[in-house]
Amino acid sequence: MAPCMVIDLHHINDCRKAFSLSPAVKFCVRESKAHLALGKFEDAIKALQTSQAIDPRNDEVQSLLTEYKRMNALVNEGSALILAGKSAAVLARLSSIIEKAPGSRAAKVLQLQALTASGRASEAVQKSTQLLMDYGSDDIEIVTLRGQALFANGELEKAQSHLRQALQHDPDYAPAATSLKAVRRMLRLKDEGNAAFKAGNNEEAIEKYSEALTLNPSSKTFNSTIACNRCAARMKLGQWEAALADADLAIEFDENYTAACEHCLPNAWCYKWA
Repeated sequence: MAPCMVIDLHHINDCRKAFSLSPAVKFCVRESKAHLALGKFEDAIKALQTSQAIDPRNDEVQSLLTEYKRMNALVNEGSALILAGKSAAVLARLSSIIEKAPGSRAAKVLQLQALTASGRASEAVQKSTQLLMDYGSDDIEIVTLRGQALFANGELEKAQSHLRQALQHDPDYAPAATSLKAVRRMLRLKDEGNAAFKAGNNEEAIEKYSEALTLNPSSKTFNSTIACNRCAARMKLGQWEAALADADLAIEFDENYTAACEHCLPNAWCYKWA
């Protein structure tokens, strides 16, 4: 248990003892803030509600109750909001929640989901490293979220390793199983496309690369590589317009992917206007 959590637990006990000796709103407020720091939103709300028996119209208590209930609602409903495409709004509110409730595992897990969903997978990967240190490498939810962030970040081999790790702890954990299936399919299509390209079967390579590009639009680095590979296959077939479009697509996925700029794009232009 982290030292700050021990301090907050002692503070909660001290507040309760003080309240039993001399019931006062201030002790309930202090207890509620200690619960909040631990990420115990419902306990924080209950502590404030206890004070209402003493002073039902206390402005500070009313304000804190409203704030805590909103925090609790976001943490409980955040996953659904992310699925509804509101990850940016969730992230904006989570920053202040995590600042006030640094012990909230639920809020930090939600932040990982929102970062990945909003296209900030590299940040999610970084934050997941700290969460695994805080909560342990056997926390299958965080291991899976890290795997999903790596997947979205185009690091498919690493993603596969983390998702397998999660399933070793719980073979029936659906989020890990579903993501692992998608990762394996993308890797298989990439390998099959590369094999077809090397064998001179460019139409088959294009077909495999095209299918791979439909699977996970958020995996920008991986998709940039695949788009560039498809560009190369199309150049072999003299499909210059399509090759140029793929080079542009590679850059659209990842503007830092220099292979598209240094190889596919110039070559496609040269062949088109030759």
